[in-house]
Amino acid sequence: MGTSNPHSEQILAVTRAVAEKWTGVGEPIKEAAARTELGRLLFQMGRGNEAFAELSRAAKLFEDNGADPPAAHALLGCAHALTIQNRQEESLEWFERAIELFKDVESTPGELEASAAKLEALGDLERWDETHLSDRIISRTDGVVDPQLRVLRIVALKYRSQARLAARDVQGAVAPAMEAADVAHKVGNRSEEAALRLFAAHGYQLLHKSAQAVDQYKHVIDITKNLPNAADMKELAVRGLGDALHA
Repeated sequence: MGTSNPHSEQILAVTRAVAEKWTGVGEPIKEAAARTELGRLLFQMGRGNEAFAELSRAAKLFEDNGADPPAAHALLGCAHALTIQNRQEESLEWFERAIELFKDVESTPGELEASAAKLEALGDLERWDETHLSDRIISRTDGVVDPQLRVLRIVALKYRSQARLAARDVQGAVAPAMEAADVAHKVGNRSEEAALRLFAAHGYQLLHKSAQAVDQYKHVIDITKNLPNAADMKELAVRGLGDALHA
């Protein structure tokens, strides 16, 4: 994201011209589709403000013309365009609009994707009062094998864990963190797995469960041996292991 080169600028110009053509001949659905693609390209180039302008226009055109499924995707794009500008607070309304519209069109995958993205924005804001979203994702993704749905499950489990820790329920925070670590292992996200196991290990330490803490710290050390840019995580695990062994 955030890359711009002559080729991408050319594609952008062509897509913009297509959108303007459909505007000129009064084809709102085709214009909205072109503006959605334009917004996607701008988003990939890191131009969030411009992406939001195109996607919000596309969403309105779709909604005004009864095309609710693509409108929901455009609304979700609007929310993402705000988050890359660090405007998470503003993004929440757009995530919620997307969630509700995905529900209206009975698109469970879209609803879950938008819900998980909203949870990430809420996490950035350190707001833990929307656990109903994480609960819904977790219940809807129980036992799934689809990698994309498993990724959404990780997001929801992390939110549940962090919400419980914020409520000073350390015991309640550890279990979802451990489950999320296991799911991260299944989808091959070793960096996420290490971070979650480190979180769980610290929780076990606070609960005075040294054996479990030792086990998780060892897992983290083993995982981070082959991970780039994981020196800080490994150092924390080594330090934690020492403390747990001497507890």
